[in-house]
Amino acid sequence: MEDNVLDGPYYVYCKNYLSSFGTWPLQSYKKKVLLRTLMYLGCSSALIPHVTKAYELRNHLEYFFLCIPSIIFYVQVLTKISCMILNEDKCKELIKQIKSDFQSYTGDNLRILNEYAEQARKVNHVYIYYFMGTVVVYNTSAFVPLLLDLLVPLNETRPRPVLRLMKYNIQRIENNFFVTTLHGFVLNILGMMLIMGFDTLLLNCSQHACALFQIVITELKDTIDKHKIEATSDTAKDTNSRDVFYQEVVKVIIKHKHAIEFVDLVESIYAMANLLVIGITLGSITLAEFETVQHKDNHEIAFRYAIFTSGELLHILFHNYPGQRIKDHSLMVYQSCYNCEWYREGITDECKKLLSFMMLRSQKPSCLTGGGLYVLGLENYATILKASLSYFTFLSSV
Repeated sequence: MEDNVLDGPYYVYCKNYLSSFGTWPLQSYKKKVLLRTLMYLGCSSALIPHVTKAYELRNHLEYFFLCIPSIIFYVQVLTKISCMILNEDKCKELIKQIKSDFQSYTGDNLRILNEYAEQARKVNHVYIYYFMGTVVVYNTSAFVPLLLDLLVPLNETRPRPVLRLMKYNIQRIENNFFVTTLHGFVLNILGMMLIMGFDTLLLNCSQHACALFQIVITELKDTIDKHKIEATSDTAKDTNSRDVFYQEVVKVIIKHKHAIEFVDLVESIYAMANLLVIGITLGSITLAEFETVQHKDNHEIAFRYAIFTSGELLHILFHNYPGQRIKDHSLMVYQSCYNCEWYREGITDECKKLLSFMMLRSQKPSCLTGGGLYVLGLENYATILKASLSYFTFLSSV
């Protein structure tokens, strides 16, 4: 597994999805250019008709707002694909580091890497099935009246729901229900695949960072415990034994530095995208809640916006969860240093200085942010959720 970790089950989602759009850093140049061009053209073929229709309906706010969710979706898709392209070199370095860690670590350290990667795979599995299911249900709802006409026919054809408002400026296409629905459905699936590839890579990388911090914690504890045992014997006074202990502490500190640098690399790739996505999503949630209340008597539209809101809230949660995990594990390093009794008499002054510096550094937790303005974590997510529910309650009572 460690030799082919990128081809195994842990990274199957992010690799396959990103490869489909030319955003997997290890692809050939020609393939990347071709797939990226096709994706940009595909998104544009859906985004432009949505924007055109929204502009046409700008004086009719009720219908104008119906155009916004789809526009926001494609803006998120373009934001994430652009982020991967602009940070391609950093992404390549990140992936190579992950592969190198799985190849270089052995024993318990490799077990920890596999354990955390497996946790990421399970969470990614649930995330992907939920969002793919949501997209399929949302798009296939347009065919429910057609199915009912076949199974339970009436004297007249049931009206077909309008899933998305688009203006192609080609009359034959605009009047063809199946063409417009199929066009939107295919691009929804493709766009969601790219978003999931981007998001699952974020979780995979954050779990890998957590594993690196856990390795530091485990090795520090093992090193100190081993030294405590030796301190009870005559070998504690041996110069060579003290040198070995010092070298072991140095190795732990180097691994801690590696974990911090890995998080910094992830942050440099995702920071701006996190800021844009969370900002756009917060705006869309506010709009969706407003529209849900406005159309509470129209169950079809209200249900559509309810699905959209729940999906966006889960989307923000999936961005905040990795940040919380990294923050918790980096703080656990500080707690581990404190619990190892670095100050006791049996530890040399050189090692005490090293451990005190390590404690000082780990007091400031490593974290992921949205452009340095918003710290990703469950506390901030809870604040967003609370504000969202309060706003919805207020609108419902008006």
